[in-house]
Amino acid sequence: MKDLKFLLADDHPMILKGLLSEFLANGFTNIETATNGTEALNYITDHKPDIALLDIDMPYLNGLEVAERAKGFPTKIIILTQHKEEGFLLKIKSIGAHAYLLKEDDFSEIENALESIERNKFYASSSFEDSFLEDMEEKLKLLRNLSNTELKILHLISNGLNTNEVAKHLFVSYRTVEKHRSNIIQKLDIVSQRDALNKYIQANKILLDHL
Repeated sequence: MKDLKFLLADDHPMILKGLLSEFLANGFTNIETATNGTEALNYITDHKPDIALLDIDMPYLNGLEVAERAKGFPTKIIILTQHKEEGFLLKIKSIGAHAYLLKEDDFSEIENALESIERNKFYASSSFEDSFLEDMEEKLKLLRNLSNTELKILHLISNGLNTNEVAKHLFVSYRTVEKHRSNIIQKLDIVSQRDALNKYIQANKILLDHL
């Protein structure tokens, strides 16, 4: 594992310097750095490092954009960020990244991530509570049961459209949208109550925005 070829990308010089020092102190020596997303993507394209550790918030291309564009390359992507919202974790999984670490983590989390990647398993920082990850996976499991039309309706409602507006947007009847709403509530196991679907959407907006 120590002979892996790494790319470390972060636009904050102090953070990048500290990260590089941590890697060197822990016996990793084959390391290059980048200070923005374009540099990172170019290095991945030209040199195909084994691992690219990317900050989310970088200029030109952010870490998620780099990860998406690097999908066809053998480089394994680790996202490093301060964002702890489940929507970011969902997005990172959906674009095919291999690990999600927080900037508050110890270096041991990077080593844990590398071990998981070696076993072809996605790794999320241990800062996330198991209940958080289990809850997210359960929500994802239920959301995957929705049809494409139901997902589209969910997004339209999330964007502020009412039932009439959704019906006009999809060129269907009001009753058809109401039927879809009822099916969505059932499939997502939402407790039936006044404005139940709207309340679910508000509570899970970050998650839905990244689907």
